[in-house]
Amino acid sequence: MSEGFCNELDVAVGVAEGVLPSPTTWFNCDYVAVRVSGVGVAWRQGAKTFVFRDPAEWLAPEMLRRALGLPVIVGHPPGGILNSMEFAARAVGTIVHSYIRNDELWGIARVIDAVACQMIVDGSFDTSPGVLIFPPESPGATIAVDGDNLLVEASPALLDHLALVDTRDGNRGVWSRADGGNGPGVALESAGVVQ
Repeated sequence: MSEGFCNELDVAVGVAEGVLPSPTTWFNCDYVAVRVSGVGVAWRQGAKTFVFRDPAEWLAPEMLRRALGLPVIVGHPPGGILNSMEFAARAVGTIVHSYIRNDELWGIARVIDAVACQMIVDGSFDTSPGVLIFPPESPGATIAVDGDNLLVEASPALLDHLALVDTRDGNRGVWSRADGGNGPGVALESAGVVQ
């Protein structure tokens, strides 16, 4: 490893800054740049509605701290939130560093599962921010815009997980927009160069 990279945090920061490629292997893990959440407006296919996430909230220092330690899992669990059985069956890593990239919330996933990392390298995954539980008293406001519904999300009460969704099944994260303007939720890069 290059001089200056002494521990796992150094590696995670190096990947985030584009000094090291995504993924980078360090001992028993691979460090991968992943989108935790986009901001602004996106289309939720499952709910058949547009959703708005406020950049002022989602890119704030508090949200960067909240993303740390977020479990990285394969697929969303039934029912939307993790329990001990689903965690044991799906967990492949955790977010160890968070940062803002191209006006989105990104993190460095420390991926321990070799099969999942190979699927990441093969381009088989996108990301989908885990189920966000909103306070029942303020789930957000739905407004009509040009005949379509727009859900203006309230502040999340729980960031439950970050799911890797299998793109081979035609799945795609909500924040990988159809126009392709913001790219996939998993960055495969050589040092400093997006592939």
